[in-house]
Amino acid sequence: MDFLQQLWRGGRVAFYALTGWLILHGAALAAPPTPVKKDAGNSVGGGVYVMAYFLVIFGIAAGVLFTCRSSGRRERAKPEQYGESKGVNPEKK
Repeated sequence: MDFLQQLWRGGRVAFYALTGWLILHGAALAAPPTPVKKDAGNSVGGGVYVMAYFLVIFGIAAGVLFTCRSSGRRERAKPEQYGESKGVNPEKK
């Protein structure tokens, strides 16, 4: 019984998606075809994609700028001082 409960938890979304598709696909296939306009050559019809392309290009540019921006780090690393001891020297008590 535990196996069926785990299977239901994991496959619930897939089950609902399949059920919705089976309910709606018959109506979508039975719909009458949309009429073709005779004056289709004069319409531009490309304005629908402008905003979508703008958002994609803006997202890519923002990602590149965020990744490549200067992070305020030093140009060179701070030189290490090897002559000084960082720990407690047991001989110098």
